[in-house]
Amino acid sequence: MKHLCRMILAAFLILSTVDAAAAGFPDTEKYPKCPFCNMDREKYAFSRVLVAYDDGTEHGYCSLHCAAVSMAVNIDKAPLRIQVGDYDTRELIDAEAAVWVIGGDRPGVMTRRAKWAFGKQQAAEAFIRKHGGTAADFDAAMKAVYEDMYEDTRMIREKRKAARAGKPHETALPPKPSAEEKCPVCGMFVAKYPDWTAVVTFADGQRHYFDGAKDMFKYLFGLEKYNPGQQVQNIRHIHVTDYYDMKFIDAKNAFFVVGSDVYGPMGRELIPLAGRPDAETFMKDHRGLRILTFDDITPETIRGLD
Repeated sequence: MKHLCRMILAAFLILSTVDAAAAGFPDTEKYPKCPFCNMDREKYAFSRVLVAYDDGTEHGYCSLHCAAVSMAVNIDKAPLRIQVGDYDTRELIDAEAAVWVIGGDRPGVMTRRAKWAFGKQQAAEAFIRKHGGTAADFDAAMKAVYEDMYEDTRMIREKRKAARAGKPHETALPPKPSAEEKCPVCGMFVAKYPDWTAVVTFADGQRHYFDGAKDMFKYLFGLEKYNPGQQVQNIRHIHVTDYYDMKFIDAKNAFFVVGSDVYGPMGRELIPLAGRPDAETFMKDHRGLRILTFDDITPETIRGLD
């Protein structure tokens, strides 16, 4: 009888966990999209903002940037309560009591200069040690938002203009490799592995393809060996293939998961993802060890994959 009770209790706990996971956060269910940029607030739970105004209304935004736009537009409404997603836990915390980190090497949401909130001072300090940035209070974070507003708005406008034109922002995507294209590092035919293709394009139009991000970084770190006629400063574009949508993305803006259970054509690989939320999802699903940016990756990182 005790054994049966334990089984029933275990099943109940599992179902409860599944239901909780499926439910997400109450505010993202109530306000799933940001009213200014239409971004998915559940996906950006680590930066989302919830504002309650003195007229009884409440609005959810994807970021402090969009919340600041709203507060500037609705200047006759005073915010009674401002909550923000804790960068680490995703739970809503008091934005005015939070410890904020401005800047660092993590790309911001709707802004070039990131603004992240933490419920604990120790968590903010740990982030700064790892990723850089400056600790600040809420007023300083809001001031930074408005200081950055012009450049951020121009950046967003340019991205949307490029999207409407059906072109990627900043750079034209390289063509797919021909059937004869070989990886200059390992000699494999790259076209056989479209899910993993990486590309380096030089200013003179020369282009080399790779069967994965790992070999691409080997090439970059050993350019004198693999392409003695070129120099790093001559590189114009670097692209990798996003794991989920299998499209080329800018490698310098990508996130790379290390140590997962997913292997590429050359064994253990760096798994490229377009955004940090996707990288975190992949890491959880595939037992990844770390998420790295382009600049985080060193020759030692690559040697650790061989």
